[in-house]
Amino acid sequence: MDHADYPRDTVPGVVNKIFRSQKWQGQRQRQYCFLYPKEEREELDNWELLTLIVADGDMGLGGLTHTMKITRAFVEAGVAIFHLDDFAIGAKKFITGEGRTVIPTSEHLSRLTAARTQIDVMNAETILLCRCDTNHSSYITSIVDSRDNTWVLGATKPVDPLTTIFNRALANGEDITAARKAWINSAELKTFDDAVASVASTSSIEELKSYQTAVAEATTSTSCPFLSERRALAKKHLPEPLFSQLFFDCDLPRTPEQAKNFPWDSAKEIRCGMACSAHLGIARAETRYGRVQGPELGVTYTDLHIRGYGVRDVDVEDSGYARVKFSGAYLADALLETATMNIYGAERCLRMGEGVVKGPK
Repeated sequence: MDHADYPRDTVPGVVNKIFRSQKWQGQRQRQYCFLYPKEEREELDNWELLTLIVADGDMGLGGLTHTMKITRAFVEAGVAIFHLDDFAIGAKKFITGEGRTVIPTSEHLSRLTAARTQIDVMNAETILLCRCDTNHSSYITSIVDSRDNTWVLGATKPVDPLTTIFNRALANGEDITAARKAWINSAELKTFDDAVASVASTSSIEELKSYQTAVAEATTSTSCPFLSERRALAKKHLPEPLFSQLFFDCDLPRTPEQAKNFPWDSAKEIRCGMACSAHLGIARAETRYGRVQGPELGVTYTDLHIRGYGVRDVDVEDSGYARVKFSGAYLADALLETATMNIYGAERCLRMGEGVVKGPK
């Protein structure tokens, strides 16, 4: 299990060893070539051994100043690309299913801004990669950012708080997992919009559509209606008898660590990647969807660049990491292809658009 609780200089130290070993192997190759006469050197193999290094910065391993310090360590170590994810500090549980806790979108943006600022201060060409893990998250530390209010889950039935159920199960020696599942079934967790739809879908179709239209009109790329604003819109558009039946409380499902329930959804992951695209060179989503949902996501999100997956490295001229050189032109080209989201897996990696992203050879 990966809790990201290792010392801050662990990954930069490993990167530095790899980078120096690559340089040393290149020097050995160059020395070997100079042992031959000049006219024979062109027939010798001449490999580009200084390949790109992609490092994992986890969640910055601390606050914003820690993020800037680890960014500086990565740049000085010779990393080409490193990524920062949106996991909460001290709450990373790299397991399948339950337990992943992410941070609000605004906090993730602050983390990326700190890293981007450090790279710019050092005048480096290191590429910052945004890793969005919200699709496989179970909880979020806060919904202070309005963009996260759309997906937070709340109880639609008046039940005891989840923490009370946990304490009761521990006191009675019961299975906590079974108690939680039973509580979820009784609470009927839903998003606020789904709760409104379940109340009004049978008898007030037009009122429901007017509510959904009002929410859509108040939603932009940088903000969404808060839960209080959604409740006000529901009160405005729904008949009083239906609105009185609406029950939604996102505090009841809070965990003992006070994190709110945050369901799996590819839509919020894509929105997070697009929000972060102005701060970095590449956005990558932890989707594991393969090639089935890619075209569907491309239809829903017209601004999302879905890369073709029919072309392999062997089909592209001048492919391979050795052909890629870091330069201003390379970075500018990368910035034009943000929020690619890694929809079709890792086989294309640094490939963007229709061909290989290249700088001067």
